[in-house]
Amino acid sequence: MLKKLTIFNKKRKLLYMKKITLLLCIVSCMNLYCQTKAVIFKTKKNSDKSLDIIYEKSVEGNYTAIVEFTGLENVSDRQARHICKIKGQRGLLLKLRAKDPEKSITYDSYRTVYIRGRLKPKVNKDYIYNLPFKKGKTVKSYNLSNVSKKYFGSKLPTNWKAYGFKAKDTDTVVSIRKGTVVRIKEDHHHELDSISSYTSESNKVYIEHKDGTIARYSGFIKNGVLVQPGDKVLPNTPIGIMPDPKKTDKNMLKLTISYLSSSEFRKTPTKLKDKVAHYTYITPKFLTTEGILELEPKKEYTSDFTEEILFSEFSKREKKKYMANK
Repeated sequence: MLKKLTIFNKKRKLLYMKKITLLLCIVSCMNLYCQTKAVIFKTKKNSDKSLDIIYEKSVEGNYTAIVEFTGLENVSDRQARHICKIKGQRGLLLKLRAKDPEKSITYDSYRTVYIRGRLKPKVNKDYIYNLPFKKGKTVKSYNLSNVSKKYFGSKLPTNWKAYGFKAKDTDTVVSIRKGTVVRIKEDHHHELDSISSYTSESNKVYIEHKDGTIARYSGFIKNGVLVQPGDKVLPNTPIGIMPDPKKTDKNMLKLTISYLSSSEFRKTPTKLKDKVAHYTYITPKFLTTEGILELEPKKEYTSDFTEEILFSEFSKREKKKYMANK
């Protein structure tokens, strides 16, 4: 009996790891290069012999792009690799000026790759976040490990930090900071969950903040996401619904806050263990009924919320408008 149980557990673990491998490959592809043409690039030759690269973006949020040329000739700046910002829906990515204004700029080829986020933004490390639950809600906090590191030996992302939250009943998840919804993913049932690992398969909401950090919330029920890309949210805005713990034990909200910190994303590793982390994670301080603090694992906390948190990133005009509509 013990032998059969051991074989069963090994098969189960192998199936789990295969599933994780597939999920990691999908996520890596989606985050870097296979975003169904989230950004399209075009070249434009100008009358002054300069060369423009124009972008058109069909998704929300900031991106960082790398442009690499081969055989580049007649340019004032011979730099072959350029790191560029992508902000609005359409704009100028890069302008190259001709060294000899009588001749055109020539090149053999150029390549563009892009990734979500502003590169090395000035992060507000003193910002106080509200917990992702309504005021008065008590939840248990967990620290989640990284599956790439745990199962494949990949290098751990800088300052890796992922939270898991469990509630005793069905609850609405709220935003922890003012920002813009830049992506949602909603097509999964809760078939896979682990208190120890941060996995990639779940319904998610990505919210980009003023300082360039991105909060990723995952673990919503199917059709339970309450926001859409482009929505502006305030702290404590409802964004999704967690599963009912009376029907499933997979009712964990998973949360990370990170920012793009590396520009070495132009190459895709052939082995998962060689996967390079492009984002740095932060360990925030949260407002609770016990005060402002960093969360400890396997401890219960009760959410709190104040006007100071609500208005912390409001302009005077925004605050005036909000109070007038209150």
